[in-house]
This record gives sequence, structure tokens and C-alpha cells, in this order.
Amino acid sequence: MFFLYSRGMDEENQKKLTFCFLASVALAMINRQLNCDILITGHTHKFEAYEQDGRFYVNPGSATGAFTPLSDEAPVPSFILMDIQSATVVTYVYQLVEGEVKVERIEFKKAAATA
Repeated sequence: MFFLYSRGMDEENQKKLTFCFLASVALAMINRQLNCDILITGHTHKFEAYEQDGRFYVNPGSATGAFTPLSDEAPVPSFILMDIQSATVVTYVYQLVEGEVKVERIEFKKAAATA
């Protein structure tokens, strides 16, 4: 399996960020190995965001609405903006749906560390 990733740390808010580009459904396995709070993926050109096992996964999609052979659905142009504050990440999703810009707000809160 091929994947490319870049790691970073938001020092002020103590969040581990990883940007990962792959064409696999093995994201949870990769995230366990990388041990990050937020995994930003790509390659599918389709927006997706979800929380699993206390971690946040997000694929911003494609700002241009580029075609993807991975889906039969018409491509939807999309991008995200993330606001990281302390233990909370607010993600704003912008999508062009039927000629109108739709904005969705998704909030992820990191669980407090247990001793």
C-alpha cells in the first residue's frame, strides 16, 4: 500500500496533525500507527468527516470538483477551514451544491487524557 504523509504539531493547542494521501480504507490502522488526533486525508476528491475511537478524520474533497473514478456520483466542489482552539477543532465545510454555496460546521472535542 502506498501512502504519503506529513506530520505536524499545533504546539499552542497540543494537537497532533497528520495529512495523509492514500487510496485505501485502512485509515484507522494507519492512524493508530501514527498516533494523531486529527487525520486529514485526500485522493478520493469527495468530502468526508467523522469521529472514530476519539480521533477525527476529514477529507476536504476537491476545491475544483475534479472527477474521480472512485464514485459514480457527480463531483461536488468542496474545501474546509479548520479553527483549532485548545481541545476543540471546528471545521467549516464549504460545498457548491446546485450552484449554491452550502456551509456546514462540524465540531470535534479531544477527550481529556486519563492517567
